[in-house]
Amino acid sequence: YGNLILAICVAGACLTTAIGLVATVGEFFSSITSFKYENIAIFTVIISFLLSILGVESIIRISVPILIFIYPVMISLTILNLFGKYIKNDYV
Repeated sequence: YGNLILAICVAGACLTTAIGLVATVGEFFSSITSFKYENIAIFTVIISFLLSILGVESIIRISVPILIFIYPVMISLTILNLFGKYIKNDYV
């Protein structure tokens, strides 16, 4: 019974996280584009479903090139933001 209760708790936590992410993505993109919230939410759910079918190895294979490009940029922006008041450039 313990494994069943744990599985239900994990499934509930994952479901509420997924619902929150879909709602956030839908609201954000509907505010910056002309697409309706419902259409963006449906598109997000479909893409998420298709990615979930691929499996962990395929998702990692797809995401590694993207993350290799994004991580150095994000680390640099974070460091520049932390020391922004010491740098005399307004763009930082």
